[in-house]
Amino acid sequence: MTYIKLRYIVSSGHLHGMNAPGLDLEIALEPDALHRETQRRLSTGANAYHQPLMLERGYTNLSQLDHLTLRSPDTTSQQSYQYDALGQMSFRSLQDDPAEKVIAYRYDAAGRLIGSQHGDHAHRYSVDAAGNRLEQQDNQQALPDNRLSQLNGTRYRYDGAGNLIERQQPNGERLTLSYDGANRLVHLTHTSELGATREATYRSDGLGRRISKTVRHPNGTTATTHYGWDGDRIVREETDDQRTTVVYEPGSFVPMLRIDDTQQGPLVSAYITDALGTPMQLVTPNGQSRWLAEPDDWAAVKNQRAMRNVTQPIRFQGQWHDEESGLYYNRHRYYDPQQGRYISQDPIGLNGGTNLYGYVTNPTGMLDPLGLFGANMHHLEPFGVAAREAQGANRPAPTPKPAGQHLTGGDYRPGIGALFPSSTSAFAKDPQYAEALEFQGASRNNITLPAASAALGAPMVGAAAPGASSASAAGANQLSLRALCSVATVSPGAAVGVANPGVQGAALDFIDSAVGGTSPTPDFYGAGGFLIDFFTSPKEVLR
Repeated sequence: MTYIKLRYIVSSGHLHGMNAPGLDLEIALEPDALHRETQRRLSTGANAYHQPLMLERGYTNLSQLDHLTLRSPDTTSQQSYQYDALGQMSFRSLQDDPAEKVIAYRYDAAGRLIGSQHGDHAHRYSVDAAGNRLEQQDNQQALPDNRLSQLNGTRYRYDGAGNLIERQQPNGERLTLSYDGANRLVHLTHTSELGATREATYRSDGLGRRISKTVRHPNGTTATTHYGWDGDRIVREETDDQRTTVVYEPGSFVPMLRIDDTQQGPLVSAYITDALGTPMQLVTPNGQSRWLAEPDDWAAVKNQRAMRNVTQPIRFQGQWHDEESGLYYNRHRYYDPQQGRYISQDPIGLNGGTNLYGYVTNPTGMLDPLGLFGANMHHLEPFGVAAREAQGANRPAPTPKPAGQHLTGGDYRPGIGALFPSSTSAFAKDPQYAEALEFQGASRNNITLPAASAALGAPMVGAAAPGASSASAAGANQLSLRALCSVATVSPGAAVGVANPGVQGAALDFIDSAVGGTSPTPDFYGAGGFLIDFFTSPKEVLR
C-alpha cells in the first residue's frame, strides 16, 4: 500500500494550497475577497517547468458558479451556467472546441424539476403531490406508502419493510435484492435479458458503512472490492487489479484528486466537477483526459468515454456507482437513477422528509450525500453534516417553535388538501414535529382521524377531493394517523389530499389530544375556515 502525506497551506484561517512531497505535487488556490476559490493550479515534477493545469472559477452576485474554465497545455474548455430569479439553474453549457452543448431546465411552482432539453432530446418528468415520479399517461394509480410499482414499463416489488426486492425491466432484465435485519442490502442477483446471472454480496462495518463487495460473474469468476473510509466518505477502493485513493476538497464530498497505484508508481489525476460537485472529467496534470462524461438529470452522468481500464464510479456527491446493479451506493441507502429515488425507506424516518423514498426534488441544485435528507448545496456544512439545519424540498430549515402562533386555514369542504394552507407545511417538517410524529404515529397506529376529531369535538376532514384516489370521503376519514403522516395517495390533477404536509404538521396536536395529551383549542369560523392557537410544543407535550 502507498502512504500519501498531504500538507495544507493555510493563511488567515483560509486554505491557500496543498502539497504532497512524496508525489512531487503542488496545488495552489487563489481566493477572492470573499474567500471563494477563483483559481486552482496543479503542477507536478513532470510539468514544473511547463504550463500547469489551471481551473478558473467565476461567480454570480449570489455566489453561484457562473463559469469554470479548464486550461491545460493542449486544450481549453469551459462550463457556463445561468440561473433564474429564484436561483434555480436554467441553462448550462459546455464549450469544448469545436462544439458547444447547451442544456435547459424547467421547474414547477414548487421548485421541482419537471423537464429538460439536452440539445435535440427533450425530457419530461411528471410527479404527484408527494414527489413520486409518474408514468407519462393519464389515470395514474395511487402509490400506497409512496412505493412506486411501475415507471416507464419497469415494474417494482417491495417487502413488508418497504425495501425494493425486485425490479423487472420490459426487456426481461431482472434484479432481485435481499436485506438484513437493519434493512441494509446484503445480496442481489442480476439476470440479463439473455438469462445470464451475476450475483453480489455486500458486507458492512459496525457503523453501517459498506466495506466490501464480492461479485460472481456469469463465467463463474469472482471479484472482491474493498473500501476504506474517512468518516462518511469513501477514500480508498481496492481490487486485485486496481488500488485507488480519492482526495476530497477539504470539508466536503466533492472529489479533488485521484491517485492510482501503478507498476510505474502513483498516477495523479484531477477531478473536474460541475456546479453541483459532480465529476465531469478526470485529467492528468498535463491535461490528458482519462475519463469524460456528459451531465444527466437524475443519473448524474451519461455518455461516458474513458481510456482503457479506467472507471470512475463517483456520481452525485456521496454516491458510488455499482456496475453489477446500476445502483448508486449512497452511504445509508442505495439510489436508483432510473427512478430518481432510493430503493428503501429513510432510516431516520420523517426527520428526512415526508416522502421516505425521496432523494431530492431538484437534482440541479440539491444534494443528499449521506442518503438521509436532501439539502440545498449552498447550505451543506463541512462533511455534509448539515443535519437539522439543511435546507431543501425534502428537508427545509427548521421553523421556530409554534408556541403562541396563529395559523389560519381556508375552506376545507372540497377535501383534505384544502384543510390547511400550504404555509403551514414548514411546521410539518420542523424537527420537533417530525420527531413527535414519528413517536405518536408509529407507536399508536390505531388512532384514526375520527378518534382525534372526537377528542376535539369537531370534524377535521371534509369530503375527499374530486378525483382523489385516496378513497371516498369515508375512506379518507378512516385513514390512520400513521398513514396520514407517511403516505401520499392522490392522483395527478387531484387536490393535494392527504399528501398535504400541512395536515401532517397539525395532525400532531390532534393525535396528542386523542391519547391524553394537552390539546390545542380550535376556534372554527363556520364552514369556510378556522384558526388554531398553539400553546405547547410537541416536545413539551411528550415530556
